[in-house]
Amino acid sequence: MVRFIHVARSYPDCEVLVDVSLCVDTGEALVISGPPAAGKTTLLRLLLGLEDPTHGWIVVDDLVLGGSSPEVLAAHRRRVAFIAQQPLLVPDLTAEQNVALSLDVCGALPAQARSAAAEALERAGVAHLRDRLAASLSSSERCWVGVARALARREASLLVADEPSAELPAREARVLGALLQEERAHGKTIVVASREPSVGGLGAHRLALLDGGRITLETAAAPRIRSVAGRAS
Repeated sequence: MVRFIHVARSYPDCEVLVDVSLCVDTGEALVISGPPAAGKTTLLRLLLGLEDPTHGWIVVDDLVLGGSSPEVLAAHRRRVAFIAQQPLLVPDLTAEQNVALSLDVCGALPAQARSAAAEALERAGVAHLRDRLAASLSSSERCWVGVARALARREASLLVADEPSAELPAREARVLGALLQEERAHGKTIVVASREPSVGGLGAHRLALLDGGRITLETAAAPRIRSVAGRAS
């Protein structure tokens, strides 16, 4: 379970989040939508423990993130699968090595990391990129390697995604949504920040609109959207 309780975040020159309260049950999918600079990325950074709220509390299961030690926060992040809008890949490593690296830092054995990386790249539809250096990948290909990196984190109970489909065409965005739905079906809690309220393929999910640092609308569930089975290379 994820809870934001009267969360605010301000900086010396601006107040990004004013008063945000949300609850995401285990196994639920929540899409946080809103215009640019609404505070979506800041909210996710707080959820990842990369920043502390100015006021309020963020609780993941029984862990209160604000004020926790760096060691506790690092352990928390190792339990979270994350999809960034522009994933940071090591340019002189292959796609498979980049995915495996995210498992290495979580304590996986090298052989297990390579096997899980190959499987995740296959699920993401980019197995053909496994031996390509990250420096040679296109923006879309880098996005899919970032998705595979999150899919490989099978032990993670929480998957967080920041504008995961922003660089993808509509068909590929629907495939990504279907993959997120599969992760949810396997028991993961999904939290997505997106400018687009509808994340195709994700199925029924809750929607929270963020604007002006506040939640301005919250719906119980968005309409279910039919999944797409495959993706063109």
